[in-house]
Amino acid sequence: MPDKEGSAEHDVDNAEEQERQRKFEEKAKADLVRSIVDFGLGYGDAQSLGPMNAKSSPEALDAVALAVQRLVDYGHFSNVLTLLRHVPVRAADVQIPALQQWVAERIAERYAEFNLEGVQQMCEVFHVTPEAKKQFAAVAVKRCLESGRSRDGMSLSATAGLGHEFLLTPEIQEAARRGIVHHLQNGDVGSAFAFADGMEISIDEIKSDENNREAAWRYIYDGLSDLGASNMDPFSFEKTLQIAKEFPLVDRARTTEESAKTVVFFSNWLKSAHLDRARELLRPTTKELQGAARLSLINNLQQGYIEQSIALKHKHNLPESTFGELEVQEAAKKGVMHALADGRFEDSAVIEERCFISEEEMQRLALEAALASLEGKHYRGKWQNAIEIVEHFKLDVADPRYAEKFHFAARDSFTMSLASGDVPDALAKQRAFQLTTEECRDAAVPRFEGWLKNGAMEKCIAIKNAFGLPSDIFAAPEMRAAAKAGMQHALYYGYTDNAYVLEDLCVLSDDEVTEVSTRALIENLKQGSVTDAARDIVELFHLDLQSVSPQDVSFKVLVQLAGEKGFAALAAQDPWHDGVAAMLKVQARVAKSEHDPWLTDMAPLVSTLLAENVIAREKPEDAEVLLDYVKMFGMYNLPQMATAFVALKRGTEFGKLPIATQDQLRAIVGRGEKPKDPNHVVGKKAERMDGEQIINELRRFRRDMQGELLADEIPGGIDTAIGEEIFAGLKGDTRWGRSDRPRDIVQMWRVTEAQGPDVAKLPEGYREHPVRVPLLDRREKIEKQDEAKERKEKAAKLLARGTKEKPTELGACFSLLEGASAEFGEKVDRKVWWEGKRIELVATLAYDDSGMEKALAEREAQLKEKNNPPEKIAKILDGVRAGYAKKRAEAAALQDMLRGLDYPNGSDDAAFVAFLEKLSGLRRETAVRQVLLTLSAEHIRRIVPEWGTRLDGALKNTGGAITAERVTGLHDVYVQYINEHYLGGDDEHHTGHTPFSPALHDALTWAYGLPKDMDGHILAKTRMSLEAIEKGDVTVSDEAMTVTLVPTHGLLRIYSGDIGDSCTANQHASLAQGKVPDLHAVMFVTNRSTAQERLQGSVLFVETRTPDGENVLLVRANNPRENLINQVDAEALVKATIDAAIATAKARGIKIVAVPLDAASASCSNRSAVAEYYHKQYAKAPKIALVNEDETNFNGYNNWDANGTHPSVVVWRV
Repeated sequence: MPDKEGSAEHDVDNAEEQERQRKFEEKAKADLVRSIVDFGLGYGDAQSLGPMNAKSSPEALDAVALAVQRLVDYGHFSNVLTLLRHVPVRAADVQIPALQQWVAERIAERYAEFNLEGVQQMCEVFHVTPEAKKQFAAVAVKRCLESGRSRDGMSLSATAGLGHEFLLTPEIQEAARRGIVHHLQNGDVGSAFAFADGMEISIDEIKSDENNREAAWRYIYDGLSDLGASNMDPFSFEKTLQIAKEFPLVDRARTTEESAKTVVFFSNWLKSAHLDRARELLRPTTKELQGAARLSLINNLQQGYIEQSIALKHKHNLPESTFGELEVQEAAKKGVMHALADGRFEDSAVIEERCFISEEEMQRLALEAALASLEGKHYRGKWQNAIEIVEHFKLDVADPRYAEKFHFAARDSFTMSLASGDVPDALAKQRAFQLTTEECRDAAVPRFEGWLKNGAMEKCIAIKNAFGLPSDIFAAPEMRAAAKAGMQHALYYGYTDNAYVLEDLCVLSDDEVTEVSTRALIENLKQGSVTDAARDIVELFHLDLQSVSPQDVSFKVLVQLAGEKGFAALAAQDPWHDGVAAMLKVQARVAKSEHDPWLTDMAPLVSTLLAENVIAREKPEDAEVLLDYVKMFGMYNLPQMATAFVALKRGTEFGKLPIATQDQLRAIVGRGEKPKDPNHVVGKKAERMDGEQIINELRRFRRDMQGELLADEIPGGIDTAIGEEIFAGLKGDTRWGRSDRPRDIVQMWRVTEAQGPDVAKLPEGYREHPVRVPLLDRREKIEKQDEAKERKEKAAKLLARGTKEKPTELGACFSLLEGASAEFGEKVDRKVWWEGKRIELVATLAYDDSGMEKALAEREAQLKEKNNPPEKIAKILDGVRAGYAKKRAEAAALQDMLRGLDYPNGSDDAAFVAFLEKLSGLRRETAVRQVLLTLSAEHIRRIVPEWGTRLDGALKNTGGAITAERVTGLHDVYVQYINEHYLGGDDEHHTGHTPFSPALHDALTWAYGLPKDMDGHILAKTRMSLEAIEKGDVTVSDEAMTVTLVPTHGLLRIYSGDIGDSCTANQHASLAQGKVPDLHAVMFVTNRSTAQERLQGSVLFVETRTPDGENVLLVRANNPRENLINQVDAEALVKATIDAAIATAKARGIKIVAVPLDAASASCSNRSAVAEYYHKQYAKAPKIALVNEDETNFNGYNNWDANGTHPSVVVWRV
């Protein structure tokens, strides 16, 4: 018999359980409603909305309706779209007039942008009917046509199913006519006619339409004043005349404004070979031509070109009184100033005569010109010219009106020479202008301190000897202080000879020398490496290293001290010495610094922990804690993980950890845990764990995360800060990083998976491929002392800078780029900098034709010697003069452009590129090159900060020793970013910036010194030579490493670019949205399924086909990490990768395997070893055409095009 009492209790329990379940479900519904409303208003995240089936409940749909209404009331229409991408809505709930109006406008916009995917999404979200969708398309077509986008309009009409008849309706035809006017207003006759033809409007109708004629001539008149001979290209001129020909000038008088523009135009083109054509089409009146001649005369006269002015007067029958007119007289005075400043004294005399300038006025103008030359106000600014003017006109510089100005200007010019460090020039000015010894000394001595500080003691010695200064002047306290600073500066950069001269010049004591050399050593060590300069300081000055404290020695330097001769005592006295020695037994150093985890991971981790006072350099026990961290987690830069680890190791109780850390640890410990009831706290058991238990959980979390990622699962806890940090450590650093947050990408991927669970599944036939790859034997052979010395000397010779006067090719390359990088420090006001540079450029670009008369005289003598008739000689000489005039005018136009060019405001990339475009036409001078490089470096910092940092990092030690690491770093920037991406074409997605014009591309290519073949660049040649020296007797050993190729299609596919350190790292969002589904990522994994398992790169397997339908497996972006390539036989690794691709193709029934055959850093690989193998093995392999689709255009490389720059070749075929 059943126990009745027990049965009753059971019923009560069931009732209570049901009640709890009911309350739980009600709370869940209420939470969902609140989450939907909050998410709509911009709070919370999409993950809080729960699964899709819960969002379809009546309560949820009511909540969506409420959220939509509130958002519309607030005017937050875009938030409605965001909300409805994640939750369903009833059609009736979006029928709100204001919202429908917004939807109509947005859909029309997307249609006009040809964003058909966006149109479809909005139509689905807002329940738009097919009829309404067509209406919106019609609006977009009309807008396209009105703005002159005829092809877009007609194409959109066809795509939206509106039909060709729709284009012939009166309303659309009228829109087309407005579009034609738009083209003509921009001077684009060809597009206007093509537009008309496409819209079935006759050309005759276009030409006869008064609106079109007015638009065409408005363009012509607006452009006439800009078509000056100095700043106009032939294409623009031909374009203007073509428009005038198609739309002949009507028989009506020009307006005053039109006539003025016509006069300006012809004033610039009176000497043009196209003058007759221009007169035929523009039909200037006699009055307009005379006005143009007079204006041209004035312009020439202002520049001092009197012969051209006289010729204009005679040719165009201007009255003799023209030269007496007030405006012409003022131009003549300016012309005298220009002629004198150019040293053209004969021209100034002719102007004086023809323009009736009095002798007194000429004396005044000559004095002004001499003064302007002396002050540097004229663009030539030659002080020697001032002396020539004074002597030629026998000027009285003691004239009371000018004496003080003249003397002040001479003294100021002397001081400017000193300020620029040009001591010989300063001494020449002192002699030429008879400046007294006292005033020169007063100007020079204050400069001594600055020169001594910068180590320029030769300038001090030259001034001292020139003016007979006593030697004890350098014994003054301020001079000795400056000398010590200069000596420290010299020692820091390794200029020991300069240091000794400063020591002797200022008679520094032994104690002062020891103090200075110790300070120089400390500053040198703070840069993070033991340099040759540091070694020289210790060796030459026999320093007692006990005066150097642990705070002066960074962790990065401490690691290097172990193998440094002369630094053993410094290493031994460090509190962390034993801990670091123990860590070196766990993880040895790697030969290449860029792949050494001590420098890439451990050093920045320690730096962060020290900065946040988590550990201290003076505490030996903190080094022991770091040793435990390395043993447990390896050398990964995980600051938040390490911070928690240190606290837990020190015995900090869970409740005393920071709240944020507690929350993260609960989430990590409780990952995968499901709530039992509304009050359930996920991960609460973490509160009961001791430190070691939590540390073990963290270790398991890290291990599990990598396993789950390789299994294409989204790891629990990855959204926590520690989880994001571990994920970042697992995937590794990349130079191609983007600003998107991993948690946002993960959430995007969650949504994609929820919409199609199969999206993360690999196709049948993909499996892991473990391969054995031979290791390289890098053990150093025992060398004799002279052999080791020879290797070091070879490397030093390759890395030599040379002197300032005679730099090596490598030294010149670094000096130029260092100067450009250093121009913009943290506190440099860019606009102030540009003001100064603009003045320098204006002076630099001045055209110096001072040798013209001599050249003309020599040419005339040559022509007479050959018995040429006088008429031919005159014609030839006129041509030479015209050439000089043209160059002078071109230079003046560029100077005028620069004077009106302001530094761009804000962060708009198009504005910055437009600014660079203006500079692209400047003459190829050193100063121009420096400015282009400075601005280009700033541009790179703006658009891709990671590469900007790498560029600055390679160049930061301005004037310092060039090391192998700096050469490698700068070469990487040149090859992988500047050459391949920054200057790699006009695809904005590929370059990352607004497209450059061919002129700007050429200018920057010149500035960076990029050859057609980067292997010929000094950086490439030096790097290859250094690697050959370093490689020495490296051989393939008998030992091997197992590398496992693991196919993935989840988060690791999305982050395959980061893992392979390649430019595909910019594709996070598109891959997270499930795009290019036939592209699969394969990871290179070492130590598979062990505690030391590590991701070591990636390669892409792209499934595509030929135009004939044959299936192809394309191996793209083959990027094992550099540290893996440097450990193993690279050729064997690449061959094993191709073999794995062939095995996959066989399993998938694919009959062809192909690879891109292009340059390193392009689509085949970012690793030169991979590209070299491809070119060595497959240079004669047949090219193959593929279908043109997203997968074969991935990341902007057209691998489908067999005749393009990134063709694919067959490496295997059934």
